[in-house]
Amino acid sequence: MNHTLHLDKRMNIRGISTDMIYFTLNHGEVRGDRYITNKRIVRNLVDGMNTQITKLCRLRKRFKKFNVVKLIDKALRKLKREKQIALKIISKGGVTVITVGNSLITTYNTESYKKY
Repeated sequence: MNHTLHLDKRMNIRGISTDMIYFTLNHGEVRGDRYITNKRIVRNLVDGMNTQITKLCRLRKRFKKFNVVKLIDKALRKLKREKQIALKIISKGGVTVITVGNSLITTYNTESYKKY
């Protein structure tokens, strides 16, 4: 996807990283041209990640003498990285990304947008 100059400026101002944006695009709810992650969505994802991490740790202990441990470690690193990003999104209150076609237009913290 193409980043616009406006998106880059808003990311810097609001403290949103590209990892957070792609996490939102992959795991967020789609509402029209918006991809939305809020605390509820991300907490459910983190719970699922925690169960996957514990299962992988058990597998690692079980197969520690085999070469499959390298693959398990790779999956664990990826899950832990995703979990870090998810926890950052929770601390921000969620992230919303606006897209048009193949371009990312802008992003903001979900809780900062107040509906009147």
